[in-house]
This record gives sequence, C-alpha cells and structure tokens, in this order.
Amino acid sequence: MSQPLFSIVMPVYNMENYLQQAVDCIRKQTMDDYELILVNDASKDHSLEICRRNEDEKIHVADLKKNGGLSNARNEGLSKAKGKYILFLDPDDTYAHDLLEKLDNAIRQYQPDLLIYGLKEEYYNANGKVEYEKVIEPRSVLNKDKKSIYTHVLELESKTLFGYAWNKCYRTELLKEKGIRFKKVKMIEDVQFNLEVLPYVKSMKTLEIDPYSYAIRPNASLTHQHLADYFELHTTRIQLFIEEYEHNMPELLEACKQTMAPIYCRYLLSAIARYDQPNLKHWLLQIFDSPLFQMLYPYMRFTGKKKWIYGPIRSKNTALCIVAGKSAGFVKEKLPSLFAKAKQTR
Repeated sequence: MSQPLFSIVMPVYNMENYLQQAVDCIRKQTMDDYELILVNDASKDHSLEICRRNEDEKIHVADLKKNGGLSNARNEGLSKAKGKYILFLDPDDTYAHDLLEKLDNAIRQYQPDLLIYGLKEEYYNANGKVEYEKVIEPRSVLNKDKKSIYTHVLELESKTLFGYAWNKCYRTELLKEKGIRFKKVKMIEDVQFNLEVLPYVKSMKTLEIDPYSYAIRPNASLTHQHLADYFELHTTRIQLFIEEYEHNMPELLEACKQTMAPIYCRYLLSAIARYDQPNLKHWLLQIFDSPLFQMLYPYMRFTGKKKWIYGPIRSKNTALCIVAGKSAGFVKEKLPSLFAKAKQTR
C-alpha cells in the first residue's frame, strides 16, 4: 500500500456499543485515501472482536495486552501511522461522510501544518435520543505567521475549539520530527498536546464546517468526580496557556489572560458543583487568595450573560458563588439539554 494521505487513529476501550458506527463513518467517506488504525486498549467487552471483524487492507488493528489509557493508545497509533496527515478520532462519536474530502481540498490548496474544524454537540437523553444539538464552528481563516496563529488560537479556545485533539488534522511529519506525544494525564491530555504542537506550527487553516458529532450522554453524578482532580487539572490547563504565551508570544500575554479569565470562572463554578465536603466556603476563600485567581481577577470584568453568571466570583461573594455553582450543577446533571441552551455565552 502506498503512503495514504490520512492516518486515522482510533483508541478503543470497551466501546462495543458505538465502535461499529464509528468505523462505518470512515468506510463511507467520499474519499478513500486513508488508513484507519484501531488501537484496542485491552478492552474487556467485545470491542476487539469488532475491530478484527473490520480488519482489511485499509483498517489495521493494534491489540494492546495491557490497558495503558487514552494517551498511550493514541501514541501507539501515532507510532504506526504512515499517512501524511493524522487524525485522532473517538469511537463513541460520529463523523460526516465528507470529512476527509473537505480536509483533502484544504490540504491541496494550502498545505498547512494544522487544520481545525468545528463540531456539533449532541445531547442525548436516557433513552438514547438526541434532545438538543449545538453547532460550534471556527471562522474560515488561513494563518501563516506566528502572531496571527497565536491570536487565532485564543479565539478558538474561547469557543472551546482549541483543546480537543479530535477536531484537528495534524501534519504527521511535524509530530514525529519534534517527538510530540500525548502525556499520561487526566482530562487535559488533548490541550497539553496541542500546546506542545503550537510553537512548531507555521501555517494553520480553520474550516467553517461542523463534520464532527460529539456525543454527550447521561453519566454519573457530578459529585462522583473529585474536586482536587477536576479543579487542579483545569487550573493547570490555564497555567499552561499563560506559560506558553509568556514564553513564546509575550506581546499577546495580556490578551491570553483576558481570554482565560471567563474560562477560569467557568471551571470554578463547575468545581463548586462537584464539591461535596462541608468546608466549601473556606475552600473558596483560599481560591480567592490563590496566585492564579489574583492574576486573572483584573480581567474578570464581564458584560451581558457573563456578568450575570460570573458576577458572584467577581464580587468574591462566597454565598452567591455556592448558589450559582450548585444551581448550575443541578441543571447540568438533571436537564443537560436545557443547560446547553443556557450556556450560549461563548
């Protein structure tokens, strides 16, 4: 087989209910210059059988005997990838049948190091039906200099489009030459990876399309996730952004902090919703005194919906912060589609 244009890496762990649909989305692509690498991460269900059933000259299976997690599975696929460009797609989502064709058209015209496309959030109810869809698309732009790339990345992050790995198409040689791999961390492995890629990107093309359907399904209670993991990891995410701009684009550092302020507030309200200990007020007072909060506080001047939602944080009113966070958490858990409609602030 000659070198394909695209390598598609799909990590698989206990995905028997969704995997075949994802593979079918790839098989039905309107252009077929690809290889699909299914990386079975020691699944305990029938995922490996489904992988093997689909194996052919275009679809390859890597069967890991020990579960190593998402990052390890992606890195295994990256090491085997032969395509000029690489995508990391999740097996519990779906993709438009012309995804690769649209990427191919952009590559032929621009030859970028990185392509970014939009997505459709699909909110499922307990019966497996989509209750609400939310489309998030970037502006169609070609960035060919460092400052414009970093400027556009802030816009993408404000729309939640930069952090994901699965709405991007990377030039494979760039990743392999620079030795960029996914780190074994929880929740923020994608954004950490993208921030490592960013300094080496000489051209970036964003496509005003939404070919990726991101499935958001009912899950366990918010309080099942530990606060320390959630908030510490997401504040680490913000710190990584600030450090990247401080080191590689200092002239945009103020703009970076301006972008991070509402994101920080969003994570803080979400952390409050997850907090299940009796000392929440004390914890909040500690947060208000933290260096990162103090750094971002001058940029917490909001208007419109954001002023109403994040006002308690700006005023450092612990009682109102708790009411806002717990209320938002209740709506998100019990009425996720209503929550999605209400948060149209980005």
